[in-house]
Amino acid sequence: MKAVDWTRITRLWAYPGRNRSARARWEYIGRSQSDATHMMDGSAGEADLRRRGGRMARTLAAALGITRDQQVLEVGCGLGRVGREMAPLCATYTGVDISRSLLRRAARRNRHLPNVTLRHLARQGDHGDGLDGLEDGTWDRIYCHLVLLHLNEAAILSLLKGMRRVLAADGLVYLDAWNRNHPHVMELSRGEKLDPSLQRQPHRSRFYGRPEVEGWLAAASLQAVWISDESFLVQVVAAHSDCSPEALAAARERLAQNAVHLIPRGRLDFHVPDDDGVSAAETNRGAGTAES
Repeated sequence: MKAVDWTRITRLWAYPGRNRSARARWEYIGRSQSDATHMMDGSAGEADLRRRGGRMARTLAAALGITRDQQVLEVGCGLGRVGREMAPLCATYTGVDISRSLLRRAARRNRHLPNVTLRHLARQGDHGDGLDGLEDGTWDRIYCHLVLLHLNEAAILSLLKGMRRVLAADGLVYLDAWNRNHPHVMELSRGEKLDPSLQRQPHRSRFYGRPEVEGWLAAASLQAVWISDESFLVQVVAAHSDCSPEALAAARERLAQNAVHLIPRGRLDFHVPDDDGVSAAETNRGAGTAES
């Protein structure tokens, strides 16, 4: 499995058009299947995309307790890397994104799955609550993987408020963001600071720490169930503020067993460990912090 080609990713960010908005950049990237595939998580092609997406889908399903009677929402679904593999694991899968070109590719990849709905987000960030047009209290599980690392704090807070609004009362949310305190992310941050063109881009990488993430959750009326900053990502599983004590207890128990598999290992790469690549020592390590 090839590692992420950061040189290629940097080149793709150098969008040639005059419109520098994040929406325009993702529309441009979605014009090419090869570029779109690599920008999702460094995948080299469809087989790699499915392998990586499948691992993440199964890991999320185990950690969040996703079952075949639940409604699942992915925020920032791209071309359906994870969604294609998640849909068979739940009752309905809805993927939303700001890029129509990526959604067209996602539609082609998911056309054989009858329980998939793809929706274009006409607004993002400071407009509305970030998920305008989605129904209140609908989704049992929501995940937003490798998306917040492109957004500023105002846009993130808007998006999280939207997630809280559309989340079912006993639902759970998974989020991740660049961990600014991890040495590999520090290296990436230094590289971006040396490239003035990237500093002018609205979609450039954003680097956060655990305190900011905890602050977002509090401001959005979401409560942390599990949080980890062991890797290059700060990762969170959060619950609705109205979540029942029984549902919270079940989530904490499940995460105590399965959350370790969510934590990526090694350098900046976006696939989670294989089942047979997790040793007993790793399984017994802290695996983040269960919030009480």
